[in-house]
Amino acid sequence: ISHPDDECMFFSPTLLELGKMEYKNKMHVLCLSVGNESGLGKIRKKELEASCTSLGIDVKFVKCLNHSELQDGPKNVWNPELISSTIEEYVEKHGIDVIITFDDKGISGHPNHSAAYNGARKYISIFDLLQTYLIHNYINIKSLFSENPSSEKDLHDKNKRKNQETIEKEDKLLNLPDSLLFVSTLPQYIRSRTSMTYHKSQLVWFRYLYILASRYMVINQLEMVEK
Repeated sequence: ISHPDDECMFFSPTLLELGKMEYKNKMHVLCLSVGNESGLGKIRKKELEASCTSLGIDVKFVKCLNHSELQDGPKNVWNPELISSTIEEYVEKHGIDVIITFDDKGISGHPNHSAAYNGARKYISIFDLLQTYLIHNYINIKSLFSENPSSEKDLHDKNKRKNQETIEKEDKLLNLPDSLLFVSTLPQYIRSRTSMTYHKSQLVWFRYLYILASRYMVINQLEMVEK
């Protein structure tokens, strides 16, 4: 997400559904800015943590950045290369399988939201492609430079097992549907509204209208961008 409160304003049905205990998913929230446009960054970061906790996400899996080049504001242009490398670092550190973010219009049209999409798209189309290629071809690449036949077989067997595990994991991800629709139940909708109340610094009058009228508080439709 781009700002604290995006998680509940736009993604709460998804988070509440995928966060159900029976699915055993480990949910993370990576927020690209502290939302400091009005000088409330420190407060908004704490609000994000409280909101995520109410949505069932462990606070240790909530990361909120305050990078000088990723500052909140519709006139601030975010570098997709920087976002891409930031996502790469987080994905590699935590072993993330699936990235969920805004659509190319940023849902609400906010440039920071669109930048999050562009950075994520850049990551999965470039970094992930390179990573997948290297994993699947590691054994062949290694054999070209190996000088020890006896140890080569052990290395080959070990990496063959790792390679198979990677293939099985990727095959599982390839079986994900192209589209998912999450519709919150009444209790889930109430939880979404509750999570929004933790963002007290943002609860101006039109936010209350948003809570009552926005479909994103009730319905999320996810589309697969890259397989």
